[in-house]
Amino acid sequence: MIIGKYVYKGKGYYKDCEHLFEYIDNDRKVDINTTGELICKIKRWLNFFSKNKSKYLQDWNNYLNFYLIADGINPHIDKGQYYVKKNYKLLEDNKLLTYNEALFLLLGLNAHELGRKIIDFPVLDGDEPIAKPFEMEFWRTPQNQALKASAFVVNGKITSKNLKLLADANGFFTELKSTNLKTVQKTKNRTTIQPVLLEFLEQSTRSEKYNPNELKSNTRFIKLLLKDNKIIVTETNEDANKKSNDRKPNEMTPTTLANHLTVIFKCSKTEWWAEQDKSIRDKVKKYQ
Repeated sequence: MIIGKYVYKGKGYYKDCEHLFEYIDNDRKVDINTTGELICKIKRWLNFFSKNKSKYLQDWNNYLNFYLIADGINPHIDKGQYYVKKNYKLLEDNKLLTYNEALFLLLGLNAHELGRKIIDFPVLDGDEPIAKPFEMEFWRTPQNQALKASAFVVNGKITSKNLKLLADANGFFTELKSTNLKTVQKTKNRTTIQPVLLEFLEQSTRSEKYNPNELKSNTRFIKLLLKDNKIIVTETNEDANKKSNDRKPNEMTPTTLANHLTVIFKCSKTEWWAEQDKSIRDKVKKYQ
């Protein structure tokens, strides 16, 4: 099962960072949050050095935009899974991997492009590379520290079998399970609902406050959601027991829509709603 366009949102110091991952599938070996966190750190450094025109910065900008992430590099080939599958081939039996290939695989990055488009990436098995901020972030990851200390690494190489043993021992490879896929899709649907909700409220002129139970069956709101086939809301709850496999990823019952709206309106759970203009928030019943 492939889920497209998952937006990773940074946390803490990186909460202003977002990254769009395209065509995430349930064979992904590394939690998308692990990869997303590192990508946000790289983006922060690129933004910090935005006025710097050095080749080093230009190279890293190209790496991030075109080569670093395997997911969705070429959406016209196999729904962006071409390079993902190339990377998985590195994990097949009887493969001997370089230190950097192993590190990139543990981080959910594109190890296939190392030495091809991502050039001169240093081996991070020594001291912290203070003068190179991007490599420094790689060096500091738990994945690199585990790899650096592993007896599996011999002469800068590790077998695919031993890499999988190291990953399993440290919980680095955690394939997306069906429950996680549902969580990803819920997040995606909620993110899709937000701008449509904002458009609806901006157009509304009534003084009475809205609530989720009312909005879930509001004809104008439902039509806005259906526009461009973004969210499909069933007319009744009669098919609430429909098997999930028979339901489209963006299809939901009115009750599910109301649940999404309730979460959106709770400021403690979504910064997006808290950041909206007060004139918009005042059109909705307050939730704590």
